[in-house]
Amino acid sequence: METYVNGVLDTVLFDTGCNVLIIISNEKKLTHQRIRLNMPVYTLNQKLMYRIGINTYAIDNNLVSCKNALGATILSSFLSYPCKEDIVAFSHKILGFDLLPGNEQVLYINFSNHTLCVDSVADTTGYVRLESYFSRNSKLYIALTVDSLKYSFYFDTGNQGCLRFTKQQYAAHAKSNDVFFEGLTSYGLDGMIFNNDTSIQQNYVNVFYADTCSLIAQKLYYFDTVGENNVGLGFISHFDWIIDAKNKAVYAKVLPVSDKPKEIKYPMYMTAVLNDTLMISVRNLNLSPQLPLFKRIVSVDGVAVTPENCCYYKNLLNSNPNWNEFNIVIEE
Repeated sequence: METYVNGVLDTVLFDTGCNVLIIISNEKKLTHQRIRLNMPVYTLNQKLMYRIGINTYAIDNNLVSCKNALGATILSSFLSYPCKEDIVAFSHKILGFDLLPGNEQVLYINFSNHTLCVDSVADTTGYVRLESYFSRNSKLYIALTVDSLKYSFYFDTGNQGCLRFTKQQYAAHAKSNDVFFEGLTSYGLDGMIFNNDTSIQQNYVNVFYADTCSLIAQKLYYFDTVGENNVGLGFISHFDWIIDAKNKAVYAKVLPVSDKPKEIKYPMYMTAVLNDTLMISVRNLNLSPQLPLFKRIVSVDGVAVTPENCCYYKNLLNSNPNWNEFNIVIEE
């Protein structure tokens, strides 16, 4: 959303999965910061240390106006990540959930017209109230029921996925046609993070968000390293939301579904770029892959992969599930 930060118009990412204001900086050192310290940042339960500064910022947009918002300035090399245009959202400043005047005003998240706004009252006409609770550290959880089992999910607009389970709780929903993956890439504040991890996902699941209200959701999955259930934009974006933190109430209105979810054809491999190097980052074990995980791709169809063209070949290979069409050479 458009936001004035210290009087300068900028684009800010609104993330309910973040409870602070984060200023991403690619400067070489922290300047004009009141406090400097090392702070752990968790990405999929990985503990990463970042050098940060603490300062106050003037924030002004249609949700909040604050002259002295406490924020964290994080030095990051992410802005120099070669394929950052593919994940540009991670280069934006992040507006955390607890900066909103939620204790006094009602937050509307409207995916029907792509707007965010606040009001003094909640007009819940046409909405259904969901079972929910707010933690002391400004985290919002909603209750969803899958296969007659009810779970609490962390409400996270910063997660692009759908329903993410812990491995233990996913076991109750495993099916014979689940797709099993090896390897994992995620995005930290410094760009790509590689994990020798495992995950499983399935195409469709019927999710009840109220006693008699359900939605066919696409992609139920888990990662080995995840410690709590999380619901992301893959599910959240099918609704308009009213979040009334003062009265500890959450309401949702399902949006019309134009088409039945299409069957996903998962590729055998996925690639990612790390340090200007194109690597095999994920393998679909259902398809008996032969190429090893995390190996560098040297060339494609006789053309050497270089820092200048690695993003092009990443997109080319990731958009083609059949790699037999290419002559791919990997490092030995």
